[in-house]
Amino acid sequence: MATTNRDLRTLLTLEEYERILPNFSNPDLQTNHYFDTARFSLKAEDCSLRVRERETLELVFKIKKSYETITFSDIITKEQLEKMIESGDLPKGDVRPEVKKIIKDQKLVNFMSLSTIRLFMQCKNGIVYLDKSTYCGITDYELYYNPTTNYYQGRKEFVELIKDFGILYKKCEKKIVRTYEALKRFN
Repeated sequence: MATTNRDLRTLLTLEEYERILPNFSNPDLQTNHYFDTARFSLKAEDCSLRVRERETLELVFKIKKSYETITFSDIITKEQLEKMIESGDLPKGDVRPEVKKIIKDQKLVNFMSLSTIRLFMQCKNGIVYLDKSTYCGITDYELYYNPTTNYYQGRKEFVELIKDFGILYKKCEKKIVRTYEALKRFN
């Protein structure tokens, strides 16, 4: 299945996170297992591949196209994840042919896992997520808005939202980019 979206997000300070935390509910722990080739062929093409582990396991492949991100996903089993880690091969489904277009016969490696505690709240025309993520000994905080309306209306709502929360906007790269940056500091 393929979907398209545009991200509206800001990094938060610990103080901002703790101040707005009471507005959110339904905590959800998820771990993202990130994959790429040894040469980071997916990253070179502005793509990311991960398995999101929650109650279910979802294999997610994202391709950045201009200002949008196209997402392909499949539900997989624990056994398929283990086989992916061991063999470097993808299970059959919607994701596999899209990834293979880029990596050809290269094998995948699980180069990083990131854990996130996610909370959410309904807001105007979408859902607002509050994330606390831990990776490479780093903890960061992020506010993410996923509007159900068009992008421009959603952007306006996002600006109003962070203003209402008293948050100073801070550019926020996607989690995959932040993990790559953390990895570079360790290597």
